Amino acid sequence: MTEKYKRSLDDVLKFTSMVGEGSCFEGHFTGDDNYIVNGKVKGTCDLEGTLVIMEKGHWKGDIKARIVVVGGTVEGIIEATEKVELRATAQISGDINSPNIAMATGAVFEGDMHMHSDTRITHFEEQREQISP
Repeated sequence: MTEKYKRSLDDVLKFTSMVGEGSCFEGHFTGDDNYIVNGKVKGTCDLEGTLVIMEKGHWKGDIKARIVVVGGTVEGIIEATEKVELRATAQISGDINSPNIAMATGAVFEGDMHMHSDTRITHFEEQREQISP
């Protein structure tokens, strides 16, 4: 597989924490690992790893991580040091700051994109059935 067609989750070996469907978390968290949200979060994060917000996940607050993959809903600012990937089911209300942004056909984005001079925006058709971390 060439780098050109590589997906954000292709290098993620495991996820250490999950906010499951029906669960709610409120507050701020930090960490070095990879996280999945399939429930509701109201708060902020500062992560060194990957954050995946699944189709049923809802995040209200600001996000900072190396890679952010959104298949659900985010209300807040997303800042990724490497890449933001918006799946076809993503609904974003807020700003995005990242050097690389990939947006699937069908994703809804209301906000501003703040990009570096070398930012790439990639549009793609979703080929996978679902997000499978």
